[in-house]
Amino acid sequence: RVARMPGLSGKLTIHVLGAKDLRARDFLGHALDPYVVLTCAPACVPRKAKTSVKKKTLNPTWTEALTVAVQRAERIFVAVKDRAILGSNDVIGEAAVDLESIDFTGGDVSLCLPLAPQGELRIVLEFADDSCLFGLDISTVCAREGVEVPLILTRCMAAVETFGLDCEGIYRVPGAKQTVDRMRAAFIRNSATVQFSEQDYQDVHSIASLLKQYLRELPEPLLTEELSPVFAQAVSAESAPEKLAIMRDALARLPTANRAAIAALCHHFRRVIQHQTANRMGVANLAVCLGPTLLSSTGGPDSPKGVVSARAASDANKVIQVLLEHTVDLFGAPPRAPALCSPAPAQAAERRTPTLTGPAPRSMSRLLFQRFDRDQAGVLDRAAFLQFWDDMGLFLRADG
Repeated sequence: RVARMPGLSGKLTIHVLGAKDLRARDFLGHALDPYVVLTCAPACVPRKAKTSVKKKTLNPTWTEALTVAVQRAERIFVAVKDRAILGSNDVIGEAAVDLESIDFTGGDVSLCLPLAPQGELRIVLEFADDSCLFGLDISTVCAREGVEVPLILTRCMAAVETFGLDCEGIYRVPGAKQTVDRMRAAFIRNSATVQFSEQDYQDVHSIASLLKQYLRELPEPLLTEELSPVFAQAVSAESAPEKLAIMRDALARLPTANRAAIAALCHHFRRVIQHQTANRMGVANLAVCLGPTLLSSTGGPDSPKGVVSARAASDANKVIQVLLEHTVDLFGAPPRAPALCSPAPAQAAERRTPTLTGPAPRSMSRLLFQRFDRDQAGVLDRAAFLQFWDDMGLFLRADG
């Protein structure tokens, strides 16, 4: 089981306060023109950050902030250099900091770094974590949030089930990158306080894309690398009882959080499938969209990293099909559908495509009267009906 990706990912700010007792430029004790250079391992953006140059001092004061974007950074390297006249910028002191050994949960961290061969440097580290959700093991996320299924999954599923079940191509059509990035940042800041806006409800494809992005960035697929061969064996079984028996055994061996998440997702996707006449997302289409995300589609540990195996991808799709076709058999009766964390905006609810019962209306006027009947039953409010009536006035006149 993978705990989390190594290193830190996010925004790292190093507040350089000052240094003292730096090594002199020569044996005569001449002062320096020092500045500080920061680099990270394995990398950061920008690749290198530096302070301004201080003139003629062995005890410089900076009070400057150097900010870099780090991706799985494990160490930072700090070097104090001397800006010499002839361009030979000698290193006069250096130090390294092991980022993974620092606890940032309490806020900023102050350090006094001993420099080699002489002197010390005072810095304050500030870190904004970008891996507290995405790329983190799902069991850790659940333990941190105190839930069985991560909040990002339950809230995205609730939004899709409220506004996206009749949306054509849901989970197949990608959302707007800018919208997905904004919602992603909100969940990273605090999953417990996220509330989708009315604008988000209108772009339900972005919500579905965010859910898939979270699953795609897990350290390993939800059905795990270890059990991928077992799931593949299940779909190769000749009889349905044998297939389900192997599948149940594999599901029982999943970590608790993985098993709870895959059960919630399968029940959710069954609700999507029930609306396939409108959204055109049946079992086969959903399996193609979700197979490589939920189950490893590489050729195994001996295959080159990141290379997708056609056979493994096909097996992944078949596994998801079996899970969706036998959801109740494998996971039991569906629980109550996940609820939105807050009441949905009335305006967004009014825009949801209505599902009318009975024979299809033969004219626009009959459609309006059917909607009026639904309003009397409390499905739509009168304001929504009147707005719809005004908008369709032209069609009514043409309808006669």
